[in-house]
Amino acid sequence: MSLGKGIFIKQYKSPTCYIYGLGLFLLFILKPVLSTGVFQKKSGMVQQGLVVAKINAEKNKDYAEVVFLRSARFYKLMKKSKHYDHYLELLKGSEKSSMPVIVARNSEYSDTIEEVKSQK
Repeated sequence: MSLGKGIFIKQYKSPTCYIYGLGLFLLFILKPVLSTGVFQKKSGMVQQGLVVAKINAEKNKDYAEVVFLRSARFYKLMKKSKHYDHYLELLKGSEKSSMPVIVARNSEYSDTIEEVKSQK
């Protein structure tokens, strides 16, 4: 049975196989980084296209809680925002139609929504 083992080892000793293997390894490592969905970073803000899964706007809280399909986090839309009603309307439209909206936050790690725009 050593004949089969020798063929297997010789088959993958080629430098081309190592290059392809390295390329596949890098592809799997970089895929999560490249598929984050971040459109652009404008003046320190992160903009991302997301589809709303659920909105929880309770009257006794000073924010509306928003959950998106591609994220396991809970985001806050502050009621003190001057465009709160317009942003909430856009988010509810996204929830009904399953169309993405562009959500802007201060940083990658922020859970506060600063701006919402419809994706055209």
